[in-house]
Amino acid sequence: MTELKINLESNEDAVIIMLILEELRAAKVAHPIWPKDNVKRIAIVMEEAGEAVREANLLDEGKGSVQNLKVELRQTAAMCIRALQELQ
Repeated sequence: MTELKINLESNEDAVIIMLILEELRAAKVAHPIWPKDNVKRIAIVMEEAGEAVREANLLDEGKGSVQNLKVELRQTAAMCIRALQELQ
């Protein structure tokens, strides 16, 4: 594990980054095999982004929740990071 010190605008920013990194770690444990094909990797990112869009739509219709949207956005961000890490 590497210790990293960064300056953030607020404590809220730090919490968001930590939650995204926790999501990334959990995803790597749950799905240790990551596609080698870049299109498939980005398809995973897009799948998560699509779920975020669905949750945003539900929220706008009064059927969803901010918490569900936050979860989907964290998952999308985590997959973006994973795609960046594995880019060849």
